Amino acid sequence: MAAEDIIEQQILEQLRQICAALPGFHKIVSHGQQAFSNKKGIFVVLEEYRGDLSFCVNVGHETQGLLLKDNRFYRMPYRGRRGWVP
Repeated sequence: MAAEDIIEQQILEQLRQICAALPGFHKIVSHGQQAFSNKKGIFVVLEEYRGDLSFCVNVGHETQGLLLKDNRFYRMPYRGRRGWVP
């Protein structure tokens, strides 16, 4: 297993442990990406984009606009129009 894969698995496990504290959480695969959801839908996705592994979350349009002023954030492809940022 490549070092990048091991790191990704470690990050995924840490994220799973954090999400396990939330009521009704499920680990799923959505569009080929590891994701976590509850009865309201997907709330975080682990995705590689532009060579970087990122946690992508839905922050809503207003907060997304504020975050996009900081170059550490960008609109998530495909989901960005719904308020998602990594």
